[in-house]
Amino acid sequence: MHENSSASSSSYDVNSSPDISSLRKISGAPHLNDRQMMILCMAREGMANKEIAAVLGISLASVKRLIHSLLRKLKARDRTHAVITAIRLSIISIESEIDNDHI
Repeated sequence: MHENSSASSSSYDVNSSPDISSLRKISGAPHLNDRQMMILCMAREGMANKEIAAVLGISLASVKRLIHSLLRKLKARDRTHAVITAIRLSIISIESEIDNDHI
């Protein structure tokens, strides 16, 4: 389905990811743990579940479970809605913090 999907997973460096705690900006927003925040940021970058699993070294089932938890906490219908909701709640920014770190 996504033949170019392997290219985006190689460009995501978990070690250069931003300080997750600095992304949580609004106290009234739902609490997301560090792993959920990382997955939310990867989803914002358009990464598929398989890519996220490979980058984080976890199973596809774990990624699906974490995304389901994100959807529930953010009251979102799907991944895109979760990302948009997180941006609106200022849980994450619209821009990739990773790109900003390399400027």
